Amino acid sequence: MKGKTRFDEFQRSMNVAPNILTGRLSNLVENGFLVRRRYSEHPPRDEYVLTDIGRDFQSVVQAMIGFGNRNFSETSGSVTFVDTETGREADPITVDRHTGEAISLPRFVLRSNESQVL
Repeated sequence: MKGKTRFDEFQRSMNVAPNILTGRLSNLVENGFLVRRRYSEHPPRDEYVLTDIGRDFQSVVQAMIGFGNRNFSETSGSVTFVDTETGREADPITVDRHTGEAISLPRFVLRSNESQVL
């Protein structure tokens, strides 16, 4: 989600052992978050590209980062979102895709498939 797609880029940015990274990438591919795409035949090299599922999961990661920054950070979060146009830090929230309204109680409630409000 940070623009990196190649094994060596992941390894440098995460400082993780190659066997650990291979396992993690394989797991993400198997679960549909990433797809492997060959970018070099000699030597054989693959890149890892986000799928629709991987891009959709980005909102979950954003929500978790916002939650952690608001509730567990002494000053500011170790990772923050910054508006590239204004330089202002953003505080991610979950919004309804159709209305743009923040999803929060009491306006929005959980409902089961049986129309019961939970």
